This record gives sequence, C-alpha cells and structure tokens, in this order.
Amino acid sequence: MIGGILQSHPAIEKVRHKMALADFKVWISHAAPGEPWVYYRGFLMADREYKHLHPDLHPAPLAADALARMVYKLQTEGAVLLTQRRIGFCDYEYIATKPKR
Repeated sequence: MIGGILQSHPAIEKVRHKMALADFKVWISHAAPGEPWVYYRGFLMADREYKHLHPDLHPAPLAADALARMVYKLQTEGAVLLTQRRIGFCDYEYIATKPKR
C-alpha cells in the first residue's frame, strides 16, 4: 500500500533526500558531459503517489512530483540520461547524467 505501509516505514524516512528544482537547474547548466547527479533518493514512485492520497499532510510530495516531471521532460528532450540504483528497501538513488554529445 503506497500511501500507508510504505510511507510510514522507518527505512523510508531515514533515507529520503530531495534536490530542489533550483539546484537541479544550476547543475544542468554547469555539468560537464558525462557528469552524473543524484537528484532524488528515496522511493520516488511512492512519494509522488502520496501527494494524490494525502495532499494536505505534507508538501514534500508536491516537490518530488514537480522535480520528477521536470527531469523526465529533460530526458525526453535529450538533455539528460536517467538511471536509478537500488540502495535498500524502498531506497533508490535517481541519477541524471548529462549526455556526452
């Protein structure tokens, strides 16, 4: 259950990390080709879904959704390559890499 069990699991709360949209925009404008950046750490799918289930409880899911949408748009435009790495239970690093052109 995305909005209940996973959201309340202590492992998720311990590792959740978000980058601000402004930080990502600075990185993408200055990154060297091939340079990776962890733009999110946690369980992005659950965090994005949580905003729809409980939008009044916590503003962080709104930021996670906005960041995910922007990064995905950049990927569709060819500005970044996206990968992820599993760290542990519901704990992933979401990585954007500026492509080598």
